[in-house]
Amino acid sequence: MIASKGEIFVGAQRIADDALPGKLREIARGDPSTQVVLQVDKAVPYARVVFVMDHAQQAGLKQIALSTAP
Repeated sequence: MIASKGEIFVGAQRIADDALPGKLREIARGDPSTQVVLQVDKAVPYARVVFVMDHAQQAGLKQIALSTAP
């Protein structure tokens, strides 16, 4: 999830930007077919969404879906 102020969460755990690549690689190692569903607050800038999507793809996660949060 990407919250309204741009905070990134994997499940309930908040993830710092610099820790995101490692966390996503860990997920991909466990199951590279894991689907990433980004719940994104509508106030989040598009560049922030692309930042997360790029890191997910670089980690080897190819199934990425978007969902907007109210």
